[in-house]
Parts: sequence; C-alpha cells; structure tokens
Amino acid sequence: MKNKAITYLLFLIVAIVWGTIIYKIFFYSESNGVEVRIDDTQVKDDPHEHIDTFALSLNYPDPFLKNSKASPKIHANTPRTTQSQPSKKRVQKAAPQKQEAIIVWPTIHYDGLIKSGTNTTAIVTINGKSHFLKKDEVVKEVKLLSITKDSIIVMYQQKSKTIKK
Repeated sequence: MKNKAITYLLFLIVAIVWGTIIYKIFFYSESNGVEVRIDDTQVKDDPHEHIDTFALSLNYPDPFLKNSKASPKIHANTPRTTQSQPSKKRVQKAAPQKQEAIIVWPTIHYDGLIKSGTNTTAIVTINGKSHFLKKDEVVKEVKLLSITKDSIIVMYQQKSKTIKK
C-alpha cells in the first residue's frame, strides 16, 4: 500500500512538471516578451570611408637564428645605401642540370590480398579497373615488386613507389 501511494504521488509530480513545460511551449503569450526595434536610420554606409593601410617594419633580427652568423636579409621596403663606385661582382654560370622527365603515374589503389598456401595475390585497382596480381607480374606497364599485408611496392617506368591500403 505504501509503494502504491509513493508511485501515484511521483506520477502526479511528473504530470505537473510536464504539463507546465507543454503549457509554456504552446500557450505562452508573446505579448509579455520584450519588443525590440531596429532603427535603420542609425546605420549608414559611408562611400568615402577611409581604409586604414599600413606597412610592416621587418628590420629586426630573426629570434630563431640568434646563434647563427647569418646576415639579416634586406627587404624591399628598407632603404639601401648607394656606393660611389660600382663594385665588380663575379658572375658564376650555373652548371647545366639534367632535367628528369616528369612521370605521370596511373591511379593505383591497393585493395587487399589473397593468401592461398604459399601463393599471395594482391588485388590492385589501376585506372579504375581491378586486377589480381602476383609478385613480378606486369599490367599496363605497372610491375608488382612486393606484397605485404598493408602495402605494395610497384614499379612504373623504372621508378618504384609504395602504395598503402
């Protein structure tokens, strides 16, 4: 009997709380709220508004290079002194550098591997088409060099690359 009385009392309290919440949500009068007016005449766009500009003065030493003996760089905004006689500077010609051909790799994705006894086959997607490749197989000029659980090593035009899952 005692438990029933407590249950009914708690049910009554919960009903009152939820009833108050529902009443405030649906039946709350907005006339009691605060009215806010925005006056459009106070805010005006000034077409002649001055834009503040500034230049940075970067003529301080680099704090990370305190112990090095590097000379400070001369910036474009700092004034330069002129010499009365032009100094002769040695101009060294740069040695011709070999330009490596830019290799455009095909799109290669490593999707997984299949183990069957001692045979391991990799599932590789090359340019959107899936292939089952074993070690040292070549498809579309892509040679599979090695297969591991999380990555493969492939060779394309004498360059090797590691592709991860």
